[in-house]
Amino acid sequence: MPFPLGKPILVMLIAATLSGIAILVHQPTPQTDLTLWTFAVDRGFELDHSILNFYQGRTGVKVGVHVLLPRALDTRLVSLLMKSASDARGPDVVEVEIGSIGKFFRPPVSDIGFLPWNDYLDRTGLRSQFLASRLTVWSKDGQIFGLPQDVHPVSLTYRKDLYDLAGVDPTQARTWPQLQQACLTFEQYWREHGQPRRHAMELLSHTSDYLEIMLQQRHVNTLDAENQVFLANPKVAQTIAFYTGLVTGPGQIASDPNPGDKRWPTDVINGDLCMLLTPDWRASELHQLAPDLKGKLAMMPLPRFDPDDAPTASYGGTMMAIPRQCAHPQEARALAVFLTTDRANFNANRLAGFDLIPPLPAQWSDPIYHQPDPFYADSQSVDDLYVRLARQLPARYVTPFTAVASIELSDVISHAVDYRIKYGDAGLKEKCQQWLDEAAVDLERRIQFGTFNN
Repeated sequence: MPFPLGKPILVMLIAATLSGIAILVHQPTPQTDLTLWTFAVDRGFELDHSILNFYQGRTGVKVGVHVLLPRALDTRLVSLLMKSASDARGPDVVEVEIGSIGKFFRPPVSDIGFLPWNDYLDRTGLRSQFLASRLTVWSKDGQIFGLPQDVHPVSLTYRKDLYDLAGVDPTQARTWPQLQQACLTFEQYWREHGQPRRHAMELLSHTSDYLEIMLQQRHVNTLDAENQVFLANPKVAQTIAFYTGLVTGPGQIASDPNPGDKRWPTDVINGDLCMLLTPDWRASELHQLAPDLKGKLAMMPLPRFDPDDAPTASYGGTMMAIPRQCAHPQEARALAVFLTTDRANFNANRLAGFDLIPPLPAQWSDPIYHQPDPFYADSQSVDDLYVRLARQLPARYVTPFTAVASIELSDVISHAVDYRIKYGDAGLKEKCQQWLDEAAVDLERRIQFGTFNN
């Protein structure tokens, strides 16, 4: 069948497609000593043009950067790790995001496709330098398979100018119910002043990401490191019942962001969503994508449910790993250590706009993390707040079945939202417990079916 637009157009479309692929995937030059794979396009550019040039000057080792979209990186890495060392050509060091790590940790420890770090960390004394809870995230059965690049404590960032106009100070709310009441007062003020669609807060109404932050605060993981299931913990039902009251019903204070990548800052700029859950990486994005908000924002710890809750949690994360097929493991380890521990790397990241708290408590006393930030009202030192929160991070576990647990949890949230819309609050907590009990049984069955036999 002939192409209806003609061969010249077909050729142009093919050329455009190939050009698009070239833009999305930056191939390293062949004259390199090591290859690094990353999924972060902006960071990949900075690595290629700044940090790794510095590293080459220091060590003489030239590192090529291969930038892939996250899904492409996962797919290619899975394929690579299934090959033998003799026919595999891939990275010497690779960044793996926390949402992807489960698939790589499914096999028994001896068959996981990354080199373990335990002996190296103990021999060099590096283990004691890292925040222990961040090493745990990248471990299975006590074996560490990657070095953490980050901590990602979560705060609340809010439009201080709009809250001040409403006469509401959210920092006075010590608990989540108190914050809900403050936000209801905020919304009532703006309804009376012609802004009925101005919401006090951004929350996701049908997915579990932000709910899991609240559960972490309460020291509840849906799974622990041994895949014990805690979906049926009564605190989970209590938290879901409360959470759904924030996104629907008479106590609603929150709404979903506009769909689309990087569109959420526009919601804050327009004053449609006036408070956000902000891990440090999201605060950096806000700084970069919404410069017009300078002087209008402030940041605070998360409120609690109970006195023993943490005022923060961790959201996101990346590790540096070395595939077992790596032909230069000693040089690869040196590169990974540089990218996760060296001050020169952290300083270069900050200059490039990646203002993240490192996973090394000894570095948190550096004055660079305690400087006033003019982007925030009264030049608040938000890094100082993040450091204080990082010291109080609750435990977090990630296993091959964490993603499945999140899907189960999201399903219960959707049921709970629908129930509240139809029937209100009466009996909601009991229904949440019933759905969670059923979800826990289903998750345990999936874990048993999907677990490798040693």
